Amino acid sequence: MDGKVSFLQLWAENQTVNAGDNVFAIIPTNQSGYIGKVKAPAQNSGKIKVGQTVNIRLANYPDREFGIIKGVIQAISLTPDKEGNLLINVSLPNSLETSYKKQIVFQQEMSGTADIVTEDLRLIERLLYQFRDIFKR
Repeated sequence: MDGKVSFLQLWAENQTVNAGDNVFAIIPTNQSGYIGKVKAPAQNSGKIKVGQTVNIRLANYPDREFGIIKGVIQAISLTPDKEGNLLINVSLPNSLETSYKKQIVFQQEMSGTADIVTEDLRLIERLLYQFRDIFKR
């Protein structure tokens, strides 16, 4: 991948690097779009599918003031990582424009929370959802 190398720590010549340490990141030079990386617990993840909507709340930008960023699940890892989390790639079709039509300034490694919309239910459907099994019998 073409890009610039950004070191994640201060390094000195002949310094020892342990296996598994993050040394640097490559920042792509072509701005073809933004991708969000989401970690989700593998437990109860059967409802997560490619194409579902993701609502992202950034830690540095309060959602009550700036709104949320909408994304779409692009890819889901086939196996969980060593901590038991699935890694999910989320594309941002509206770039970094929020639901309040505000443009967020891009920074590397922005953090936040993501809510994956697995089923788009109306309020009454949500209220009656728990009684669904009773009526099916």
